[in-house]
Amino acid sequence: MAGLSRRNVTCLVSNAALDTPYEVHGILCDVEKGSPPELTVPEFLVGESSKAVCEVRNAIPAPALAIHVGTVLLADVQQTDSFNTSSNTFTSLARATNTNKSWNGKEMCCTRQSKECFGFRSSSVCQNISIKFPPSDLYISVNKIHEYNNNVSIYLLNMSCETNESNPPCTIKWSSDNDNITVVQSNKCTNGENGSYHSVFNVLYNVTEDMVGETITCATTCDHFPFRSNQDYKIYISDCQTLNLNTTSPVHLCPNNTFIVKCHLDGCNAKSQWTLCWEDENRTVIKTRNKIGECLLTLNYTGKEGKTYSCIAWKTNEHLRNSLAILSS
Repeated sequence: MAGLSRRNVTCLVSNAALDTPYEVHGILCDVEKGSPPELTVPEFLVGESSKAVCEVRNAIPAPALAIHVGTVLLADVQQTDSFNTSSNTFTSLARATNTNKSWNGKEMCCTRQSKECFGFRSSSVCQNISIKFPPSDLYISVNKIHEYNNNVSIYLLNMSCETNESNPPCTIKWSSDNDNITVVQSNKCTNGENGSYHSVFNVLYNVTEDMVGETITCATTCDHFPFRSNQDYKIYISDCQTLNLNTTSPVHLCPNNTFIVKCHLDGCNAKSQWTLCWEDENRTVIKTRNKIGECLLTLNYTGKEGKTYSCIAWKTNEHLRNSLAILSS
């Protein structure tokens, strides 16, 4: 068959009884299986290699190509068939016009269906997908903590910075425009599932009133992408509410003596937004009051030399804490 495809073929029948021979004509065609399907999976969500491509060469007739991700048939696949007049065969390309980051960690397969002498035959090639993509957003949250201890005020900012999903995970860094803003503690972690990662970096800053208006910045950078994102937070300390105790440390308890400590909020909207509770030194909640503005703690002589109790008030993104030392004597 080499070199004979597409030729005009003549069949001639004649014998002595025929004045004119029978003659019919036809075009000679052959079937070429062509190459096995070759699949190129996307490497990046954005960029030159972001398309999935399946290719079959030197086949006739042109095969029908389909692309699956997992068990889902992609509907937006476009196939083009180019005919080579020298070899009389087709080169077929199927392209997925869109790439989705939800494909990450799944298997992509290209299936070809070819016509052969005795019907149709299917064959497939599969590859695992690992798409690299940057996060689309960076989140920052702040929980303000105001502690009173022996009439000394301490302001803490419990801050969290988090990226949404990306691959690979991104690097998060904290910085500030004031070197005196100190980090009390920090921790960071990366959670990944099916090739998608979330990065979180938590810090606890110790700040003072003279740092109001200063800026703390969370920034993230990612490998493979010129992606950089940052979020700023200007330090703000609310002095609208104060958490007060009706006594000062230490409180001395005597045998057969009961002492009631009143913890109460002063300031704007103090009673309508806050929840109050008492905790012991093991952080065990002893008593809770909701939206009352005050919470009473009854103390009895126990014979133990010393304990510390803390009154805590909280609402969304803001905590107040006042501690009281108790001595049994």
